[in-house]
Amino acid sequence: MNERDEDRVERVDPQGILRHLNFPRQVLIESALEAERNGEDHPAVVEYPQEKAIGSDAEIIEESWLRDNHLLRHDNLRAECAHAEASSKGGVVAGFIPRRAVSFLVGDSGIGKSPLAYQLGLSVAAGVPFLGMETHESLVVMCDYENGMEESLNLSDQLARFLNLKAVPKNFVLWSPDYSHTDSLNIERLCETAGQKPGFIIVDSLRSHDAHFEKHEYAGEKMNHLNKIAYKYGAAILVIHHTRKPDRENPVSGLHDDSTRVIRWLREAAGSGSLINQSHTRIAVDSLDGRSSMDAALIVRWYRKSRGEGGPLYLERVCDDSGEPFGYQPLTDIKLLSNPDQEKALRSLPQEFAFKEAKQALNRTDDPTSKFLKKCISLRLVRQTGRGRYERTDNTTAAETYDSAVR
Repeated sequence: MNERDEDRVERVDPQGILRHLNFPRQVLIESALEAERNGEDHPAVVEYPQEKAIGSDAEIIEESWLRDNHLLRHDNLRAECAHAEASSKGGVVAGFIPRRAVSFLVGDSGIGKSPLAYQLGLSVAAGVPFLGMETHESLVVMCDYENGMEESLNLSDQLARFLNLKAVPKNFVLWSPDYSHTDSLNIERLCETAGQKPGFIIVDSLRSHDAHFEKHEYAGEKMNHLNKIAYKYGAAILVIHHTRKPDRENPVSGLHDDSTRVIRWLREAAGSGSLINQSHTRIAVDSLDGRSSMDAALIVRWYRKSRGEGGPLYLERVCDDSGEPFGYQPLTDIKLLSNPDQEKALRSLPQEFAFKEAKQALNRTDDPTSKFLKKCISLRLVRQTGRGRYERTDNTTAAETYDSAVR
């Protein structure tokens, strides 16, 4: 903002009413200039999610009281919710990992969570799709307690090649305890001191970052603080976490089983239930480990707060020319539905169809039909084209199925 604009602000708002309301600088100036353009003697009312310009001393005092006590009027609440909704839909990974929130990725040790996390971080840093999901290019901080610096270097280079990047993006940065003089990254200080605010912070893993998180007496308070950091600085924070030792007498069903509820499976996460309850997106990762004939390395399902379950994604581990693991890519096949009734229903649907037609084909009620369609979408068999409208993206049509049966 140049000197001339500053002079105009002083002339339009000589009493500094807008400054008294502690508006952001840019909003102050825009309001004053708008008032001048409209020929007004007093600052114009501007639309801003958390504030509005007001005139009387009583109104100023009331607004100050609301702000100091972190209270929201209904209109302000609507604006905040709209902001959160946009953050969730867009997110650093669209419809998967929102900004301004803490998410968890939970899975057993040694199944490949770290390579998956690196692929995710590099995809966001480069602004390229992650497993087919759109990303928002951001500064990514990879806080890696699990791998040494050499392993981190190899993973980054390997996955950059897999993603067809010319090089590891400059806005993908690593924090390693091997390089730092401290045992743990101070996430709040990182966000406070950054010139370019981190858009995405990955912590691998929670136990190594701060073992107190897993203790029942500390978990709630620590999760509350971490959520406040994410919200205040507009960052998405993803925490990698382990499952507890399995109960051999009462084993939990696998993620490949349709009857398994993701939120129930996530109770196997080590430590306090507050870790899962106070996070936004809870991502469950499991290896098929011979429990299925599907040729996949990992299965991924998730639960988003207020949105419910998502997935599954079946991931295969692609190898390079030497046979070394390279990166993950999603599998898509109608057989991955693993349900004869669902396969039959999908094959019977036309290329474009409505929710009502899917419900008739599946011969189930609304909720099972909705879950069936979400499953088809995550498997890249169907895409939604509008409200209640869908399109098949698989290559198998009912006619082809019939011809194959005849032959």
